Amino acid sequence: MKGGTAPVSVDNNNWEAECDARTLSDAEVIKGDSNRMKKAQVAAKKMVKEAEDKADALGKIAGSEHRGSGKSPAPKSSKPPAEPL
Repeated sequence: MKGGTAPVSVDNNNWEAECDARTLSDAEVIKGDSNRMKKAQVAAKKMVKEAEDKADALGKIAGSEHRGSGKSPAPKSSKPPAEPL
């Protein structure tokens, strides 16, 4: 198997369902391990920052600013902030 693709001989729907089941199983294991969960949260915050930086750079190229950059206020939401994972 190369690059996360299913072999041609495997039914794609079955392969996808099995992959999803493994992903969900991994998530449950991580949620049950507070040390792994904290590390995942730190990594997620870093990934968000990197994605925002990339969006800011693309916004400059496109002639607009990314709203997560702090350069323009984000729209106000009536929803409370989401709980951290």
